[in-house]
Amino acid sequence: DDLDREEKSRIIMNYIDDIKLTKNSLNQYVVESVNFRTTFYKYFKKLYDDGFIDWKRKFIYDFNGTILDDVDTGIIAINAMIDKYLDRDHLTKEEYRKVFGFPVIDYYKRVGFDFDKLDFKVVGNEWMDVYEANKGSYHLYPGIKEQLSDNKRQGIRNILLSASRLDKLKIQCDDLGITDLFDEILGIDDIYASSKVYIAKEWMQRQEKGEYVFVGDTLHDLEVADALNIKCILVSNGHQAKDILLRKTSHVYDDIREVVNDPYWPI
Repeated sequence: DDLDREEKSRIIMNYIDDIKLTKNSLNQYVVESVNFRTTFYKYFKKLYDDGFIDWKRKFIYDFNGTILDDVDTGIIAINAMIDKYLDRDHLTKEEYRKVFGFPVIDYYKRVGFDFDKLDFKVVGNEWMDVYEANKGSYHLYPGIKEQLSDNKRQGIRNILLSASRLDKLKIQCDDLGITDLFDEILGIDDIYASSKVYIAKEWMQRQEKGEYVFVGDTLHDLEVADALNIKCILVSNGHQAKDILLRKTSHVYDDIREVVNDPYWPI
């Protein structure tokens, strides 16, 4: 912001080959990629490798469906609610991943729940009871521990972001043996933090400028990234189907281990 138009133009002419812009879900133009000239990058990379400069790159990970494979657990819980309240067949995994989304109340309505007749909070609490009773059915996605460990070795900060209660989230991370792989764990810890967007914005205000990438599994994660004006990569083996994710972004991969091939990932 301290540079005038002429100085910005000179920097672009001297160091950048091309810049690719794209529109986010808020219909705003954002920078998708910047291709620096080879000569500039070579010297920049050497300074980074020698420890003279810091790229300040941080990765913000969603939890459920991105790090934790709890898709089957979620299906068990919603089918238990169907058994209790609805006259319809169970959701298959394919059907579940087609209808799931945020806000969660809209997802329930797509399944067939009528909240003019039912109390959403009651159904949601009962869903959570079934989910907790079946937590033995969830596990980490293959390769996630290795990826987080590799990030830390490269000096990349791992941030965990969830709309879950912070105390429960930390217990889950301890049980899964991944707490030490994160620099910060962000969840709901007060009555005002009602969403991932709120939590992330409040956290971002306290951070230094740097490069941030959000890794998630739903279009809501993309919306969170857009609200923060940061890049986003999505995996399609979580709670939403690949074709749904591809409607909004091309940065979609079948497996968390494949996201390292994305242009947003560190070189």
